[in-house]
Amino acid sequence: MQLSRFLAQIGLAKIVKLYRNKRHELRFYLASYYHRKELKKIKNVHKVRVIFILLLSSNWKYDSVYRAFLKESRFFPMVLICPYTGGNEAEMLVERRKAKKLCKDNGYNFIDAWNEETHSWIDIKKELRAHIIFFSNPHSITKKEYLIEANLETLTCYVPYSIRSDDLTELAFNSPFQQYTWINFYESNIHKRLAEIYAMNKGENVEVVGYPTIDQISQEKRNIDHVHKKVIIWAPHWTIPGASNLLTRSCFLDYYNFFLELAASKKGAVEVIFRPHPFLKRTLYKSNVWGKQRTDEYYNLWKERENLSYSEGDYIKDFVKSDLLVHDSVSFLSEYFAVGKPVVFTKSEGKTNPQFNKFGEICLDAHYQVKDREELKNIIERILKNDEDKAIIEKRKQVLELLTENGESCSELIVKSIKEKLKF
Repeated sequence: MQLSRFLAQIGLAKIVKLYRNKRHELRFYLASYYHRKELKKIKNVHKVRVIFILLLSSNWKYDSVYRAFLKESRFFPMVLICPYTGGNEAEMLVERRKAKKLCKDNGYNFIDAWNEETHSWIDIKKELRAHIIFFSNPHSITKKEYLIEANLETLTCYVPYSIRSDDLTELAFNSPFQQYTWINFYESNIHKRLAEIYAMNKGENVEVVGYPTIDQISQEKRNIDHVHKKVIIWAPHWTIPGASNLLTRSCFLDYYNFFLELAASKKGAVEVIFRPHPFLKRTLYKSNVWGKQRTDEYYNLWKERENLSYSEGDYIKDFVKSDLLVHDSVSFLSEYFAVGKPVVFTKSEGKTNPQFNKFGEICLDAHYQVKDREELKNIIERILKNDEDKAIIEKRKQVLELLTENGESCSELIVKSIKEKLKF
């Protein structure tokens, strides 16, 4: 009777939450135990197998890290292409094809998780004998055997697939995933402090190394051929107000014609690259937004018209050949600063949801910010004439310093950290 009264008082929802918290806490301690045990075993391994899990090519940030491991004689890096289960089967097949192309184009050692001969999914423990696993996405958008919960006894690492700039602190720093990893390689000391405040484990598995794509952009800048046209990237987010329940930051519907008109008015002088978030098309397909036919017709315009182009997959080459980025995406809020070119942030009417964290506010302050077409037109005209605000230029440099506080290559710092822990 007393138990029944107690359960009624605290409510079923609280019971479920309490149970989940205790379960996560137990898994955290189990993972920590397994990591200590594995570290003792791995010291005697001649060739450490480092597996990079690839789900979405658009989230892939490990190129420079993979190549840093490739230089080391004690490590054997390999990419494992795992199924993306966040959409339908057709989307899964498309993402697998994109992932294979990415691996082939970059010359990676890779394997598809689907075994065509046995018609079964590969066993990451028994068949690949992974010693270290790098996850490319923290969410449960693949088969359960490739999630961190199924690999607690393996040394697991994570580099965020975007530099965290919004205020979703629980999701970014205190989800079970962040607690279970062996090492979280974070982008700045600001992010480490956020983990110390919000994470259950107080960020004890966090190391600050900078961000890998900064390395990649710096390397790619040395190889780029300069073009005579000015190149503008427009990168709209998918979170269209009214179509997204959780986030509302996309300004796509405010500017979808603006860039078509801009390109038409500046033929021969400007090229505009349409670089939408991968989920934007899916959002536009909804009947209460545009529908499939109108969306497909619009996307095709970018593939057919002169001085327009559509881009997906690896965005680094687009970044380094461009002269300006216009966006409304948290993911691109800071990476582009490594290019050394101006950035414009388009602000939607009302309140952006979610708000920015401290790092995001610093990044946003280093942007030109516009709230309508006229302001955007004026700032683009200024930038095309190389009429930049010196204070904004200085702020961009300061953000880049936050992401390279150690003054060393992020990828090399990751390898160095792991070698020290393995006592190599």
